[in-house]
Amino acid sequence: MDEGEGNTAEGSTGVVRRRRKDGYAIRYSSGNFAKSLYESTFSLVYLFFLVDVLKLDPASAGTALLLSIIFDAAINPLLGRGIDRWLQKAWSYQRIIRVAAPFTAVFFVLLFAVPAMASPPLLPVVIVATALFRAGCTLVDLPHNALLADLTLDSRDRVKLSSWRFFFSSLGNIAVLFGLAPALSQSGSSRPLDFIILAVITGFIYVGIMIYCVGGSVAGRSKQPAPASVQTTAALMDLARNGRLLRVLAVCVLSAGLATVFMRMTVFYAKTSFGDAAVSIYLLGAQMCGQIAGLPLWQRIASRSEKTSAAIAAQLLLAISMVAFFVAAPRSLPIALPLFFLTGLGMGGLTVMNWAIVPDTIEYTEAACGRRHEALTFGAFLFLNKLGSGFALASVGWLLAALHYNGETSVSALALTGAMAGVPFVGAVASAVILGGLKMTHVEHAALSRKPAP
Repeated sequence: MDEGEGNTAEGSTGVVRRRRKDGYAIRYSSGNFAKSLYESTFSLVYLFFLVDVLKLDPASAGTALLLSIIFDAAINPLLGRGIDRWLQKAWSYQRIIRVAAPFTAVFFVLLFAVPAMASPPLLPVVIVATALFRAGCTLVDLPHNALLADLTLDSRDRVKLSSWRFFFSSLGNIAVLFGLAPALSQSGSSRPLDFIILAVITGFIYVGIMIYCVGGSVAGRSKQPAPASVQTTAALMDLARNGRLLRVLAVCVLSAGLATVFMRMTVFYAKTSFGDAAVSIYLLGAQMCGQIAGLPLWQRIASRSEKTSAAIAAQLLLAISMVAFFVAAPRSLPIALPLFFLTGLGMGGLTVMNWAIVPDTIEYTEAACGRRHEALTFGAFLFLNKLGSGFALASVGWLLAALHYNGETSVSALALTGAMAGVPFVGAVASAVILGGLKMTHVEHAALSRKPAP
């Protein structure tokens, strides 16, 4: 059995041994840097690659990405249930990650190489290449996310873990931005080969970090997942009876499907308002700095009050920043950079709180149904989250098509700004309303964690 793959740890209560806990939390969270390299490239740049570099119609490109992500989302609950079953055997989250990471790296290179070899790029080719990449990511993402619930049962510790994860995710975003700077600065003259070479380099980095992040684990399992004999339908019904989980999932979908439109349109906004797509590097860099700078604030709020209070505050801050961005409609960096920084504060807070609240719902399900569904919970979460993410990508393509953007002709900066800020504003306000009155406290969760399952 590999190191760290045991199902028990002497004296373990589901928390990493105190003297090593902080060190392993950072090591585990570093995996988010690797995952962010892929997610950020796909979210921020891949549509630009298809539209501006390969000259694919934006509406068609957006639809193709949506279809591939729907396929990816559909397999998440099935893979989540399968992973819960594998844990009953000789497998572990760590082992699954080590096996799947190299395959994911190959699919990432093919994501750029396969459409570039077709002239012109064919939609079925784009859909297949994207679906393979997304499926590969899921095989790594699901077990890595499920470890968040496995490492600790303490609600406040999960905020810290979620904060560390988001810190490394933000660093990954920044690395992607500056790594792609040469390709973006060439705008329409970018070569597909530039992106393929970067994909190969990124793939090696990804595999190395993912293997490192799950090595040397001293984390033990304090609770076992539901028995393999439990049918998938019954397991899904357990989740469906958890009203808290359903409300949290609704907020996560809104965050993925609406709030991220702002970030995904930044490259096109930079090219339209500043005449240079490379300006998006500085704009998104400011947003990432805002996300990192706000982490201590949101962690303090969540610790002093409750996670839901911190989440509502973050959603409202995002809504305010969207109004400020639309009113200012910045055409200069001195005005745009502070607004992107402010947006980063809100986005960072809502993302950290979403990821900190989801694992807490696992104990509520276990208390109500007597069965624990770690990977399945994250499988359902990623299923809906990816549907939202796919909708966001597709909606960006549809919005660009509605504005008659084709990578060459200019569009109305005001219309682009309105779409870019208006969609996230709606999502933030709706999320704040859904979270209002949601009862999930640190004290209540601590009592559930200590209480034996019925």
